[in-house]
Amino acid sequence: MLTVNELIRSIWYGPASSVGETQNIGASLTEEEKLISLILLFKSGEFSLKPVFLHPMNSTENEKLLNLCIHVFCSVCTHEDLRKVENLNFLSQVSEDNAYVFASCARETLSPEVVPYLLALLEEWDDTVVEEVIRDSLDHMMDYTENLDWNAPVDEIGSYYMEWMNTLSPTFYYI
Repeated sequence: MLTVNELIRSIWYGPASSVGETQNIGASLTEEEKLISLILLFKSGEFSLKPVFLHPMNSTENEKLLNLCIHVFCSVCTHEDLRKVENLNFLSQVSEDNAYVFASCARETLSPEVVPYLLALLEEWDDTVVEEVIRDSLDHMMDYTENLDWNAPVDEIGSYYMEWMNTLSPTFYYI
């Protein structure tokens, strides 16, 4: 059985699963075992249990497990997943380390729907180490420094975001 530490070492979250390994998620006893089983399903292209994945991400008190959940979520989420605020409840009480992780992984979503969460985090984590990675992700996603100062206030970046969203197709993913 893989452990959380083995999964963190690789962006591919360990070796590919076999169908037999993922058949009985309910039998897993720990949060870690359930998460590993869900990741194995995701790797096989099965995303129907994504709502089951969201529960541990939003309820765990284990910082390392939340870190892994954030990485996985950002790599498998859709626009619709990001539009549901309840899917990201963990952000309301996120630690500095995991705010940093979310901000750096937000690019992987390829979705402009993640920007409001980054703006909320920027407001909360302004003047911290996390601020730079948030601004870097925002700039990477929507190139706001083309028109605004790097240190622009959140409300200015938010206004720029609203204008920028009007230029995008709501069904496309963007690099």
